[in-house]
Formats: sequence, C-alpha cells, structure tokens
Amino acid sequence: LYLADRGNGCIRKITTEGMVETVLSGLNSPYGICWDGDILYIADAGANQILSWDGQELKVAAGLTGGEKPEDNAGFADGPADQAAFSSPTAVLMQGDTLYVADTGNSAVRCIEKGEVKTLISFQGTGGELWPAAPTGLAWAEGVLYVADSFAGIVFTLPAE
Repeated sequence: LYLADRGNGCIRKITTEGMVETVLSGLNSPYGICWDGDILYIADAGANQILSWDGQELKVAAGLTGGEKPEDNAGFADGPADQAAFSSPTAVLMQGDTLYVADTGNSAVRCIEKGEVKTLISFQGTGGELWPAAPTGLAWAEGVLYVADSFAGIVFTLPAE
C-alpha cells in the first residue's frame, strides 16, 4: 500500500507485514497518487505539478517548472505538458491512456493525453451549476468519471471522451 504523506512531503509504503518505509521524499505537498503499471503519478498540490516516479527517477509529468518558489508555478493553462499550469492539484487517476487531474485551485477537471493537457470542465462563475468548485477526488466505473467536489458537497459525473 502506497500513500501520500502530505504533511511530511513524502510517499510511503506499508508492507503486508505492517512495516512503513519512505520511498520518496523531498516533495512539496503530495496529495493524490495513482499507479499506471510501474509508474506512480503524484498530484503535488504544493508544487502545482503532476509528477511521475518509476521507482528510480522523479520527473515533472505536467506543470510549470523554474519558479523560485513552488507557488510561482501556479496558473491555469492548457497545452503541452511542460507549458501547462495547475493550481493545487489534489487527485490523479489513470484510465486507459488518459491521466485525469482534479485541479482543485482552478476549480477544474483536466486530463493529460499524449503530452497535452486540456480542461474537461471548469467553474465559470456565471449561472448554471455551482460546480466544480473544489474537485478533490476521482474514480472511474463503467466508462464514467466520478468527481468528488468537497466545496460543493457533491459527486458529479463526466462521460468518457
């Protein structure tokens, strides 16, 4: 069992024997994780990035880099993964070849496909539904993406693309 230890900025593993070990440290504020084969994807809310780790090398899978402080990398931009910007992403979910992201700070659900980030839905603030306000959890079942929105207090669905 792997878990994101947000307060300590690390990823931990709990073995079947109940032993806890830190497998990755030095992260800003890892929030959500998911596996795709041998790759662990990490929503690092504090760094405003989506990270990937293959057990050896940690990489920025999507999000801006280069800011003096992690908050300098925050923003809202679609496009190539290395030019896209996130704000406090808190959940990631791999389904097929698509990595879904709950981009909490931007009140948006985004996806990463073939190195491109695009927004699936975002709060517009004018009429209509009052969500997504703060998407924080993702699940997949029978071709439907379920999104938990902690601020709106609902779970809503998005059909598969």
